[in-house]
Amino acid sequence: KAKELFGRGSRNYLMKLYSDAADDLSEACSLFSEVHGPTADECGLPYLLYAKSLIALGTEENKLIVPGEDENEEEDDDDENADEEDGAEDEKNDDEKTEDEKPTEDDASNDKKESETNGEKKEECAADEPQPGPSTSNGTNGTANEEEDEDKPNLEVAWEILELAVKIFENQNEKAYENLVESLSELAGISFENSHFEYAINDYNKALVVFEKIPNGNKRIAAEIHFKIGLSHFMLNVFDKAIDSFTIASDVFDKLIEIEKAKEETAETKAAIKDLEETKQEILNKITEVQETKQTSIEEVKRELSKLIKGDTENGGEASGSSSHSAGISSGEKSSSAESAEKPKATDISHLVKRKKPDTVSSDVETGSPAKKIATEVSSTNGDAEKSSS
Repeated sequence: KAKELFGRGSRNYLMKLYSDAADDLSEACSLFSEVHGPTADECGLPYLLYAKSLIALGTEENKLIVPGEDENEEEDDDDENADEEDGAEDEKNDDEKTEDEKPTEDDASNDKKESETNGEKKEECAADEPQPGPSTSNGTNGTANEEEDEDKPNLEVAWEILELAVKIFENQNEKAYENLVESLSELAGISFENSHFEYAINDYNKALVVFEKIPNGNKRIAAEIHFKIGLSHFMLNVFDKAIDSFTIASDVFDKLIEIEKAKEETAETKAAIKDLEETKQEILNKITEVQETKQTSIEEVKRELSKLIKGDTENGGEASGSSSHSAGISSGEKSSSAESAEKPKATDISHLVKRKKPDTVSSDVETGSPAKKIATEVSSTNGDAEKSSS
């Protein structure tokens, strides 16, 4: 029965019926684990395919979420527009609206009956709902652990299953290298989806190490791993390593294209060459994108540094200007205070200086203008006349 479930789950996976595949493979894994043990060789492939089904199912569900949200937003906008139009019509037809808004007793009774009927139907549906059955996560029946696993996200369950698969394939050595590479790559993919890019890089590198041990391995697998490593570095803004990984992937595709061109030209080889060249072009476009992003980041850093340097210079100039200004003010204050300190000394001794009355005409008058001389002579003659008369 376990082999039958595994075969059916494999077919469903190939047909992209991921939900059915997960159900069949979950039960198959449970049966294989009960019969052979959880880490038996027989469990390796069922674990790997079950995990891949869960990953595909999770990816499919995530793709369905976004369009649904967009449709809801559009419906909300349509509802708002319809409400606005209804409001305009209601303003024109107030009389009709008031008549229509009055509920009758029959309507109220009908609504009540409908609500009671709906309540009875809900109770019946709740009673008829099936109890939790086999888990799509671990294939066990009706236990508390099963319910806990059902609550786990698909990627989390896939991670746990892949860890078991990796242990099994590691113990099988050479005969399971290809399965081990795939399991490690799937683990890295889950880490990448959860933004754990460093863990993703670590698992991808492990996968490359194992791949190098495979004789005549498919080089495209190695190229895809290098490309994913480059994406992880790109997400971490480690641009140089990202470019290096993308370049390695591009070189591998060049070699694959040469191999296909060396074959006999058929419709199949033409399609293969076209696919390889398109994939290579995508890698080259990604390299260009990383280079542009790197250049933009460098320019942004330069701008920020120039702003910081300019700000420091302006702050330094303002500080020096304010210091010199304050120094000038302080020196001016000191000089003015010094002058004011000297002036009181002269003022203090002014009352002690006695002015002598001049006995003769001042030298200023003697050396003055002729008019001043005449006025002086007249005043002196008058003085002599007064003396003689007396």
